[in-house]
Amino acid sequence: MPAWTACATPIDRQLNEANEAEFAAFMEYHIATCQQPSILGHSAHGLWIGKKIM
Repeated sequence: MPAWTACATPIDRQLNEANEAEFAAFMEYHIATCQQPSILGHSAHGLWIGKKIM
């Protein structure tokens, strides 16, 4: 998937199409942010900015 379409693709589709390494990386990020007290309860939305490394 081209990088520019990632923001327009629902997260569920991205996760369903992710390989095991991509899914593991997402879950590591997700768990880390869920355990961060400074951001809990602030919003139901988040913005993730990243760069794909080849």
